[in-house]
Amino acid sequence: MRILQMSDISLAADKNEIFFDVNVYQVFNKVIDYICKNQKQLNIDALVVTGNISRDGSSEAYQNFYNAMDRLALPYFTLAGNQDNKISMRQQTLAAKNWRSLDKIATDKWAFLEINSLVRNEDFGFIDNSELAELEDKIRKNSDKDIAIFLHHHPLPVGTPIVDICNLINGDTLLKLCDDYTVRYIGCGHAHTPSIVKRNNISISVSPAICFQWQNGTHQAANIKSSGFNIISFSDNLHIETYFI
Repeated sequence: MRILQMSDISLAADKNEIFFDVNVYQVFNKVIDYICKNQKQLNIDALVVTGNISRDGSSEAYQNFYNAMDRLALPYFTLAGNQDNKISMRQQTLAAKNWRSLDKIATDKWAFLEINSLVRNEDFGFIDNSELAELEDKIRKNSDKDIAIFLHHHPLPVGTPIVDICNLINGDTLLKLCDDYTVRYIGCGHAHTPSIVKRNNISISVSPAICFQWQNGTHQAANIKSSGFNIISFSDNLHIETYFI
């Protein structure tokens, strides 16, 4: 099973709006065109989008997003980021042809789980105790499988201060839980900074953003005009590839 993970697209209702000197619709469509053109070579089975699809929460942004995603003719799953409007996003999800829940994408050997890291009206992430208990219960029910978890916020610093001040503030709690149950993979976004680290048994992968990346180590809003995504091969030997377009 090969899953393409993308994150942080930041669409708005106005297709011509510029965000940090970037027309995000142009770069998003460029990525979709690239995936369509190279689908055979990329050899992906499904996609997971880890949040911040829209930066204004408009129905138009989500409708345009799902229309573009359905061009791929592949199953995909979306979770919300700190900029997303869950209600508008959910309404448009219901009309999407190829959207699937994570359990429909999972394999006989791998369980794919999600956890909500959003705090209302905040950029930082936090997972409350009820969410952690629910996640632990799902992990136990899938104890015969390898476990992969997707969320929006990055649980470890990536070395870019502008986003590390608003990461998952109780990331250590999540990682302790994952250590206890030998979770193998955590995939997230939010940082606009690609990162792949191994911590004990866990591979922690931060997908590059679709709209743009932050300059490495920046404290200020200074960006790099590039789009990227990860492809994760879920097999006995977990493998992660990062692509930039």
